[in-house]
Amino acid sequence: MANNFESNFTRKLMTRVIENFEAERKLSKMVDSRTFNGAFNANTGDTVDVQRPTDYRTTRTPSGDISGQTPQDIVTGKASAVVQDYITVEVDYNEADEALKMGTNQERFFEDIARRIVTDLELDFADYMMKNSGLRSGTPGNAVDSWSEIAQAGALMSSTGVPDSNCYYALNPYSQVAIANEQRSLGVNPQVSSALNNATVAERYAGFDRVVTATTLSSYVTGSGADRVGTVA
Repeated sequence: MANNFESNFTRKLMTRVIENFEAERKLSKMVDSRTFNGAFNANTGDTVDVQRPTDYRTTRTPSGDISGQTPQDIVTGKASAVVQDYITVEVDYNEADEALKMGTNQERFFEDIARRIVTDLELDFADYMMKNSGLRSGTPGNAVDSWSEIAQAGALMSSTGVPDSNCYYALNPYSQVAIANEQRSLGVNPQVSSALNNATVAERYAGFDRVVTATTLSSYVTGSGADRVGTVA
């Protein structure tokens, strides 16, 4: 029986696209997803809960004997991961077949597919980050124009107990221009193998593991209010 070289077409196509997909990602690469690795399967549905680190309350006594004390509560909680919609790019079979057979001559074909998926994914992710963040630093409507403002966000996170690892700050390219005059010998990653490395402005600076620039950030629009009367207790 003759060999069928078309039988693994989908696998070959995905292999070529996934390489460019991983290289193009920026914001989504900053997410620590190790907690949920292997957590999803056919029986879990669209939501998986994992336990947050347990915390405890202390009791202070002169002798250290707490046998007569009321037991303190144990503080625990959970974090939920929800499966999002699939992002699919539809391409013509003959066009994809030609690109695979022509090899590196059609590398642009796979790069364009991956770039569109990454753009849509990270636009959605940036919008999710903005809508679900509970902390605010700076003035809405005023773009970041100094490293001190970036450091202020880092200080806010530290003072509120946010874990001091895997913290990232993303700013738009025009904010990068504004802080360029203040940039003096900040350490950048010498690697240029991925979009995330290329986008890195500084590492281990102002309370963040990385400060990066991105073009997929969401806009925050403040509402207007005038002459509101009343007392808030």
